[in-house]
Amino acid sequence: MNECRIAVGNIVLGLECPSAEYAASLRDYFATGATDDAPDIRLTLEVFGDEEPVVVPDSLVATKRLAGDEFTAAGGLVTGRYDPRTRRGELRVHWVLTKAQMTRVFEQILYQAFYSARAARGYEAVLMHASGVVRSGDGFLFVGASGAGKSTVADLSQDFIVLNDEVCLVEFGAGGPLLCSTPFNGLYRRKHAARAPLRAVVLLVHGSAHHLEPV
Repeated sequence: MNECRIAVGNIVLGLECPSAEYAASLRDYFATGATDDAPDIRLTLEVFGDEEPVVVPDSLVATKRLAGDEFTAAGGLVTGRYDPRTRRGELRVHWVLTKAQMTRVFEQILYQAFYSARAARGYEAVLMHASGVVRSGDGFLFVGASGAGKSTVADLSQDFIVLNDEVCLVEFGAGGPLLCSTPFNGLYRRKHAARAPLRAVVLLVHGSAHHLEPV
């Protein structure tokens, strides 16, 4: 099967891949989100390019440019189109963005695909650049800029349920906000698929000792 299906909360993204082997590698990479449920959005993925060195920006979002239903990002390392009526799109991605840690940059396009599907479904949820931990049934969200300590928090929380150290989902419903795992990857790979009531949001800053101050 050439399709990799990835669940992000209640949204399923379908990636139609160049080969069954490539789809299997993505399912392994996004292991905590792999699903057989029907996709809300389908994206056809084409990989191009050679081994010549390229410059990869930190953000695909900041470099994205629109022209009708077509877009380009990172100076042409990613191009594509998306039709919100059919919820189908095409992605052409330079191979360097599909290898090792660079896949984390490619994931930013999937964040945007999530928001397109969320709008179509009326699903009340947001992605957060944060580390998420569940302790005794309660969810704790640790927010901070790169280098603030999100991955360190995940590493120090191995006795509990670590959802993610890079991108978590906050889902809003009648019972209050829920903290949810996502399949996206940071540095911490021993994460778990789970959700729990959101108990607290912690803003991380470096200090000489561990302590909490109310905001």
